[in-house]
Amino acid sequence: MSAAIARVYVNNVEVGSLPVEQYQAIVQQARADKRLYVGQALSALNVLYRFLVKALFMVPVFYFVVLLVLEVGSPSDMTDFITAMQQATPAEVNHTIRMMLGWGFMFSAICVFFAWGLGGFSTGYVDPFDVKIAGRIRSLLEVPAEGALRVEIPKNAEQ
Repeated sequence: MSAAIARVYVNNVEVGSLPVEQYQAIVQQARADKRLYVGQALSALNVLYRFLVKALFMVPVFYFVVLLVLEVGSPSDMTDFITAMQQATPAEVNHTIRMMLGWGFMFSAICVFFAWGLGGFSTGYVDPFDVKIAGRIRSLLEVPAEGALRVEIPKNAEQ
């Protein structure tokens, strides 16, 4: 009975192979490293942080576009809004600003979420398990550190 072979590709070019058992041992070693779980949690927190920062930075852009559309499309509504703000009490102005910021942040967060989903920009997530496994395979096969590493295991060997 022959041992199954896992094929290793870097940038979609086959660079070598290794026994499936050896690959699975590398994966098990990586899964046993508790520090990688902490790294994974920190990477997830980094994604959340990046999401909040991008959403906050989009709020002024959103209001710039809204004001531009209102000024060009309906100047009378913009004039009515400014007049209403001049006649309002400070508490009403504060309430209006808080509502506008809340709605603006929610809209910005939805836009950022959809931009991530459509591939508009990276989430910044790095899987430390993949990094560890790829590093170990690269050192075994003496493959350069650049490029995306992919391992293909034959279907009948995944038992």
